[in-house]
Amino acid sequence: MAESDIHLFTVDISAEEVECLQRELRDTRLPGREIVPGAGTRYGAEHAPQFEISFDLYEAWTKEYDWFAVHKEINEFPHYITPIEDVKIHSLHARAEKPDAIPLLLVHGWPGSFWEFSQDDARIFDKSMKKLGYNEYMMQCGEFGYFVGRELGSKYTDSCKLLHFNFSMIQPHNIGIALNDDPMGISMWVGKKYNEAADPDNQKLPFWTKAILTTASLYYFTGCIMPSALCYYESIPHHRFAEFAFAA
Repeated sequence: MAESDIHLFTVDISAEEVECLQRELRDTRLPGREIVPGAGTRYGAEHAPQFEISFDLYEAWTKEYDWFAVHKEINEFPHYITPIEDVKIHSLHARAEKPDAIPLLLVHGWPGSFWEFSQDDARIFDKSMKKLGYNEYMMQCGEFGYFVGRELGSKYTDSCKLLHFNFSMIQPHNIGIALNDDPMGISMWVGKKYNEAADPDNQKLPFWTKAILTTASLYYFTGCIMPSALCYYESIPHHRFAEFAFAA
């Protein structure tokens, strides 16, 4: 590590929080029928009816998904916290075995999380990489990470050598409040975004369901589904947000 204020971090979710999630799931009332019978994919996911997906996720989350096992998996990776400009930055920092490997900065979008893999953000991320000892690096930017990558690629050319983007524009500010205390709502929103990018053959496989539920669980336990959406409002001129969203 390049500096002494980079600290190891362990993900710690209490048993009480897990029980709270399970209780909310037990109290969930899914709709008794489709809003538009026989609509198939026209009102939801591209490859599978959203109504059907909701029951599949609910069954998996309440009967099969083991958060404690996933919690152990998450902590097998090296997590770090470091303060940069009064902001606590959480990152996974995994060194490659090859000494000549190119450092790669992975920035997820919304509603993704670190578990998948703007000017202020770009400056902070560039400082973070240099703090870790990488003067040159490449970058993969998912969804809203596009804005960070665009700024890094144009302003920090001595450091950021290559960019790769994937992006989908939405207006999430109000939905953050709706999803804040609704685990099934979070899972449906996350699941929709995941399934839009997935191979249709993978959508009902256990590993894919686990990936969706892990991201949904992380958002629920940390209470950050609502603040995570604020990046859209803070990083785009407010008076142009609707124009930008619908043009993207």
